[in-house]
Amino acid sequence: MKPKCHICESENIKMVNISSFYQVTSDCRPWEKGGKLGICLSCGSVQSIIDEEWKEEIQRIYDKYTVYSQSDGVEQPVFDMYGTPYPRSVLIVKELESQFNLPPGGRLLDYGCGNGNFLRSFNKFFPAWSLCGYELDDRHKKQIESISQVEQLWSSSPQNITGEFCCISLIHVLEHIVSPVTFLKELIPKLNSNGFLIIQVPDIRQNPFDFLIADHATHFTLESLSNVLFLAGYSVLWHNAQLIPKEIMIIAQKCNKVDSYTFNNLLLKETSVLLKNHITRLLELISIGKQYLKKEKVGIFGSSIAATWLFLELNGKVDFFVDEDLHRIGKTHLDRPIIHPRDVVDWSCVIFTMKEAIVKEILKRYQNNSM
Repeated sequence: MKPKCHICESENIKMVNISSFYQVTSDCRPWEKGGKLGICLSCGSVQSIIDEEWKEEIQRIYDKYTVYSQSDGVEQPVFDMYGTPYPRSVLIVKELESQFNLPPGGRLLDYGCGNGNFLRSFNKFFPAWSLCGYELDDRHKKQIESISQVEQLWSSSPQNITGEFCCISLIHVLEHIVSPVTFLKELIPKLNSNGFLIIQVPDIRQNPFDFLIADHATHFTLESLSNVLFLAGYSVLWHNAQLIPKEIMIIAQKCNKVDSYTFNNLLLKETSVLLKNHITRLLELISIGKQYLKKEKVGIFGSSIAATWLFLELNGKVDFFVDEDLHRIGKTHLDRPIIHPRDVVDWSCVIFTMKEAIVKEILKRYQNNSM
């Protein structure tokens, strides 16, 4: 059967061959090769091919899903320009506070709330707001409902969610959703008259590893995400693709006008070139990594998606992972120790998966270290 775009329903899909690469789940577990990727030539969306095989894989992934397993559920930090770590959710809420004059009280739904990291951060900045969460299951129910100002956690069917909200947050949720336009339309009745969405997704333009994540249905650029919101009946109030590296943040509000959208052909061409360049970059990383396997000890910087993927491509011939996250140091990932950068010995080699500019910023923090 010919693949169909799960955003605009066009059958005009251009396939991109990524089947030779290993995949990784979004909770950083190894997955098999065989991903199927396409670009819709009608709306420009980069997406996984949603077929029965993909749906079966997703069910297997979610059945064993663990939030931030490397740090026992503690949220991964993001480093600012000075090298200071902040939880992602704190940065999002701080930015929300600085950009928008939110009322002292309101009602927020965190859709896909995980173990409650965003709800905790939002409560610290807006303690008078009433909070709710939704998740596929209730494994974190006690933990979430213990957060101050949380009314309840809904699980199983989204139809169980009742009432209206001033704000609905979708933090790393929309990339997992099949038919995101339909999904966003269904949220409109749950927003009050001035209600808005907070959306955070990976940015495929900045992140060459995003299309290797097996359970991501859509791989967004700012333009394709704006298109999805437009088609669903929202207007973009504000956006930022620099606040958190390799991620897009958007604030959107429902609007009365819904119209068709024509994707810019220049942007479509740019997206095709972007994917080609990303694939070249991944092949280069594999080649570089294999060269360094001749060293006595080899490590990979990081212990998340990119590091997990490179570990697989190097057939597990890696001795350790290096991470700045204090909640991960001293633990293991894929049965390899996670160590601090200062603990890297001078006779070993560390492979970086980041862009050169980011690597330079990391190395500045450890100038007197042997790494």
